[in-house]
Amino acid sequence: MDAIASHEMEKVNVVRVNIKTETKELEEQLIAKDTPISIHLNGRHLVTILSTMDKVKELVIGFLIGEGILQSKEEITELQIKEQKANVQTNVDVETRIKLYQTTKLITTSCGSVDTLPRLLDRVGKPKVISRIRISPQLILQAINELNRRCVTSGMHGAAIFHDGKMVSFAEDVGRHNAVDKVIGEALLLNVGLSQCILTSTGRQTGDMVLKCARVGIPIIASIMGPLYSGIYVAEKVGVTLTCLVRGQRMNIYTRPERILQENV
Repeated sequence: MDAIASHEMEKVNVVRVNIKTETKELEEQLIAKDTPISIHLNGRHLVTILSTMDKVKELVIGFLIGEGILQSKEEITELQIKEQKANVQTNVDVETRIKLYQTTKLITTSCGSVDTLPRLLDRVGKPKVISRIRISPQLILQAINELNRRCVTSGMHGAAIFHDGKMVSFAEDVGRHNAVDKVIGEALLLNVGLSQCILTSTGRQTGDMVLKCARVGIPIIASIMGPLYSGIYVAEKVGVTLTCLVRGQRMNIYTRPERILQENV
């Protein structure tokens, strides 16, 4: 759960301007480096992700399972990381899942309709989150406050997973998807029971972000930022509680509020 290491940062000069006081000063800042990391699955290039070079193993595992290409870490027989390349071998045939990933990726990053993604997922089994977890709004606020305290690097997104109110994984990355992949991968490696967890994020919540959590069974997502309609739509379809704009003493709960609110609303 460490912050970004100093060797993953680059020193740059910046002029800080204060319009109110009409002052300016030159200072050095540490800025996170974004590096291309190539994932090769069973000898074939799958994807190249711009990411920081910390927690690459967790990133790879979280990405493969969160995108539905693998169903569990037990399907991985070998994972080797050398410089900016990750080689993964599996004990299952993943060709159908890769084709599905490539199709859904096209939809979520271009102009497919919001109805298309859940219908497409039905071809191989849409994820459905089943969890009896019940928490208080105060626990959501505490988790977001803890995430804010840990996120200290400018230009980065943060994510964390909490179990029984305790942070079990944390990551910062140049991409909001990457940060979520890393914390999911770390929690899976720690064998955390994800059906009793909350995922917190600094990023906006889209359909593909919600699906990452649904595929591993995380029932509650809390974000500082707002959702897009695809995020709300998918959260309702797969059974995820989605709460966004968690700031100060306020939050908006868009789906499945009964996991957070004890009374009916």
